Amino acid sequence: MPDDVQTAVVRHLKRQGPSTLAQISRALGKTSVTVRHHLGRLEQLGAVEDTPRRHPEGPGRPEKVYRLTPQATPLLPGNDRELAGELARQIQRVLPEADATKLFHDSGVRLAGQISQEWPADPASRRGNALEVLEQRGYFPSWEDDTGSLRLQLRNCPYASAATSCPTLCAFDTGLLCGLLACNVTPDRSIAHGDPFCEFRLSVDSPSAFRIK
Repeated sequence: MPDDVQTAVVRHLKRQGPSTLAQISRALGKTSVTVRHHLGRLEQLGAVEDTPRRHPEGPGRPEKVYRLTPQATPLLPGNDRELAGELARQIQRVLPEADATKLFHDSGVRLAGQISQEWPADPASRRGNALEVLEQRGYFPSWEDDTGSLRLQLRNCPYASAATSCPTLCAFDTGLLCGLLACNVTPDRSIAHGDPFCEFRLSVDSPSAFRIK
């Protein structure tokens, strides 16, 4: 997670455009050593690059000019979560519940198809790959089989606030899991309905009806 100085550097470059080390340091009230350190980290992330050097007024060596790259976008403030929540609520308002549920479910299946199109077909490999994908997306997943049936628990909902006000949005996760695991998935518990985690029961012998070719 970026710290305050790194965030300030990114915001300065977004507001002011390409800047030298001296200009950034003055604007932020930080030493050049500190700012150079964070610029180096941002360059490693691919979020900042140095452009052709600027010649300073008077004698001295040319100065590097730093600018943001498209990879800096995730480091900038965004409103994606609020926008997604409002879109989900609008869909729920204007569509019958069954149609909204199908729309969200099919969207999850479609995304799963894009993610998993190169995955092997065997269930064990798909479960391992699915766990990694869900972890990367902040679901905090784990497999449970202590009751004799294979279940997937998700300890976090990345869009909990939207799902709480728009429960049909949970169909997206069901569709996503159906597509990633290539089997039927039944939701039994849901954070959006007040449970401490989401839980899905797998029909491991069901046909691979949700694989996207």
